[in-house]
Amino acid sequence: MNGRWRTVAHFTEAEPGRALTWCVLDTDGRYGEQAKEPGHRMATWSFTLTPDGDGVVLRQSVTIGPGRSGLTAYIERTPEHEEAIIAYRIDELGKGMDATLAGIKGAAEGRQG
Repeated sequence: MNGRWRTVAHFTEAEPGRALTWCVLDTDGRYGEQAKEPGHRMATWSFTLTPDGDGVVLRQSVTIGPGRSGLTAYIERTPEHEEAIIAYRIDELGKGMDATLAGIKGAAEGRQG
């Protein structure tokens, strides 16, 4: 999907060296009613760090919802394709997360992107 839009990140947890969590809000009402509170978030993203021997394990996760998002809109337009739409979104999220984590790992290890 091409175009321009904005979302707002609302940080819900920040524990240095351990966790960073934020939710994404649709403050402009792109997918329905404006969402200005975390209870109506489109998604919640997290990074967690866990010590592991001489290193650390970094995990990134996402939870979609409970608020409306682009995923909701696509499914409402073609509900007969709900399973395929969700599978595609999960695949795209996974690719993006893999790229993000690889970039962070490279930066942490002093390599160029």
